[in-house]
Parts: sequence; C-alpha cells; structure tokens
Amino acid sequence: MQTLTRFLPPIYVTHENFEQLARLVDAASLGPRADVAARLDFELGRAELVDARDIAPDVVTMGSKVIFEDVDARKWREVELVYPHQSDSELARISVFAPVGMALLGLPQGEAIHWPLPAAGARTLKVVRVVYQPEAAAGLSGLRRAAPAP
Repeated sequence: MQTLTRFLPPIYVTHENFEQLARLVDAASLGPRADVAARLDFELGRAELVDARDIAPDVVTMGSKVIFEDVDARKWREVELVYPHQSDSELARISVFAPVGMALLGLPQGEAIHWPLPAAGARTLKVVRVVYQPEAAAGLSGLRRAAPAP
C-alpha cells in the first residue's frame, strides 16, 4: 500500500478522533471485521494528526455532517460521519467503518479521493461542503490560527 499513498490526498485527524478510532481498530482487528479494521488502520497511519484547536473548520471529522459528490455517478448526498455503534441509514448517519465513511474521514472541503466501494467498483468521492463540524461548533476549530501573532 506504500505506492498507493502517492495517489491519495492528505487527510487530517484530530488527536481525540485518532485515539478513539485506534481503539476501535484494535478491538475489531481479530474479529470478522479485521479487513475493515486493517484498512482504517492504514488510513490512520497516513493521517496528519492535528489538535482540535488547529483543525480547519472545513475538514471532515467524526460527527461532521458533510455533503459529498459521487463524481462518477454525478450524485450528491448529505451524511453524518459517526462511530459504528451510531450508524443509522435512515438518518444518513454513516459509519467510519463503511467504505464511504472511511473515504470521507479527514478530507477537507473541495478534496476528492478515488475509493473502492462494494458492488460499485472504485469511485471518486468529493467533499462538496462540510455543513457541520463538532470542533468548529464548539469554537475549537482553527482557534490557534485565528489568534493574533505575539
């Protein structure tokens, strides 16, 4: 997968999200979802870790609501990125363990990623807009960058 990283856009994950997701990966790595856990572990390994106060408000973090486009199908969809136990397709709450959820994790608005989807082959998914980000809503996102220089 080392060669693959040259073609993947950079992703940004908060330290808090990283710690929670790493625990999920560890718990799932020996069970029936070991392949999904391995893929998420790969994604976490290539992520740039960012303090919640430094994450840009247009980056998809856990709990973010995002509008994305399936570029190949020319379809837009709004989803909330959640942990596996919170997923609910009727509420458009998509698990980070789902292929689309994993693809969106850490992407900034305007960025696209070519990602394998079951039964659809590889698709290009683009973040059109981050509608809600928990860190921004809490007043944390971009906090350090917004502060005047000493």
